[in-house]
Amino acid sequence: VLRPQRPRLQGLMASGSDLQVFTFRTTASLHKLFSALYMFFDI
Repeated sequence: VLRPQRPRLQGLMASGSDLQVFTFRTTASLHKLFSALYMFFDI
């Protein structure tokens, strides 16, 4: 069964923006984590 492509594309765009926000938050969290580790080990 073939689904119409336009709603699927819109859903992909929405999930893409959600993924972008998720990636940004994850990157920020990792940056804070690594900064804390560097301070802890005094590198």
